[in-house]
Amino acid sequence: MFVYNYRIFDRYDRPVASMAVLADERDSWRPDHYGYALWGSEMVNRFAMVKLIDFQDRLDVMEGSANPFAVVTLAHLTARRTRHDDQARFSGKLQLIKNLYRRGWDRKQILAMFHFIDWLLRLPEGLENRLWDEIQKYEQDELAVKILAYKKKETYNTCIRTLNN
Repeated sequence: MFVYNYRIFDRYDRPVASMAVLADERDSWRPDHYGYALWGSEMVNRFAMVKLIDFQDRLDVMEGSANPFAVVTLAHLTARRTRHDDQARFSGKLQLIKNLYRRGWDRKQILAMFHFIDWLLRLPEGLENRLWDEIQKYEQDELAVKILAYKKKETYNTCIRTLNN
């Protein structure tokens, strides 16, 4: 990070802020600087730091957030929590994917985040196939709900036009 910080500063001649996002599980390891000293000279780079495990108690807040980093954090925490339980991983992955649709994102945003979730939360082939079946069923159900809402609105508008004529 020190090298990137310096190179960005050198190239653009602008101040640079650095942040470390730590995905480990060691609560006590919280570095906030890098540096060295030699022959009376010292070089230090201090940076902001965030640990993803610190968000474990805020899952419900992140599930309702439109921030993509909330989804990344949820996916990471789900991966950690389910690393030895394929069935729990299946359920967690399915829930994360369904929540992508509920966020109101467009298809491109959903697919980008889906690829990340899919990469992070690997499943055995049988569960992966079951996941795809569940996703397709969910997409069809969501489409049916949207069509029904459209039809209701269309019927309502027709009734209003009839009453007004």
